[in-house]
Amino acid sequence: MESNALPLPPEVFGWLAAALTWLTFCCRDMRRLRVLALCANAAFIAYAALVQLWPVLALHLALVPVNLWRLTQALQPPAPAASARDGSVGRPDGHAAAEQVAVAVDVVHAAHRAPVLLPPQAGQRVGGLFAGVGAPPVGRQQ
Repeated sequence: MESNALPLPPEVFGWLAAALTWLTFCCRDMRRLRVLALCANAAFIAYAALVQLWPVLALHLALVPVNLWRLTQALQPPAPAASARDGSVGRPDGHAAAEQVAVAVDVVHAAHRAPVLLPPQAGQRVGGLFAGVGAPPVGRQQ
């Protein structure tokens, strides 16, 4: 028995893959993004195999396990939030608050040691990268 159905041209898979990839950039939800990315990978794999685009095929075959791994991570329940009162935010050993204070102190000290940068005064020339930049003194022609 002969079928009257026309086979799909390979470009259909290419355009489908492109559309699915575009949709992944519109996603805010990471789970939806990974599912769409896996569908795009499947469409790109079909397209690349049909048209013999070996680098595209290799890329999307390599992306499938990455997207599966990230999807399984996105499907995991979130870790319980640490309390800011017990100082365990950010680190399991409870040293996060002390580290944050140390970093803040370092930033303040660095700010006090930084040179003060002021804009050039009228007529003052700027040296270095911007040598010659600035307005000439008033009343003087160049």
